[in-house]
Amino acid sequence: MLTPLTILVLAWTIGSVVEQLGTGEYVATYATMVLTPETLPIVVLLIGSFMAFTMGDSWAVMAVLTPIAVPLAWELTASHTMVAVVVGATFSGAIFGDHSSPVAPTTVLAATFTGADLIDHVRTQVYYALTVVAVSTVLLLTWGYGSPIWGRSIWAAVALLLVGSVLLTGIVYFLSGWDARRKNISATVTNHETHSVEAGDD
Repeated sequence: MLTPLTILVLAWTIGSVVEQLGTGEYVATYATMVLTPETLPIVVLLIGSFMAFTMGDSWAVMAVLTPIAVPLAWELTASHTMVAVVVGATFSGAIFGDHSSPVAPTTVLAATFTGADLIDHVRTQVYYALTVVAVSTVLLLTWGYGSPIWGRSIWAAVALLLVGSVLLTGIVYFLSGWDARRKNISATVTNHETHSVEAGDD
């Protein structure tokens, strides 16, 4: 318990230092020369994913990246919706990296307590995580470059969120069925198979 608390305290400390130094405003000033509002959420998502994957700690990434990304989003667009989208991209990237990282405490503990090999466990996680990142990237680009059509309204973001949920559900079902057919196994466990396993265990 001491290690997670120490990580959180240090992450919050770094976040406070970043805020006091005005790092967010400094980065925003120079980033506006390179980044566009259409690409900002994607860049934040990818940076957050990389940081969390290498650090193995989503809380630290959120604490460090949020004070930088939020002022940058406001400097570029002065839009509350863009700020909300960028915050979502920051948290999503941090959680993706933490979820997939072999050095993340959650991944190590999950593999340890289930008796699974760490790398095997990471492989089972990363396919689902990459699928979510791929769909999120497409939706963020659609929202960014489609803004001249529907504007940067919160309702457009909510609509794309619902579309993403449906897409992810369909993709997971499709890929599960395809992988089951490729391995010549059943995609779902029937009652007969469940009873057979239970009888075999007895």
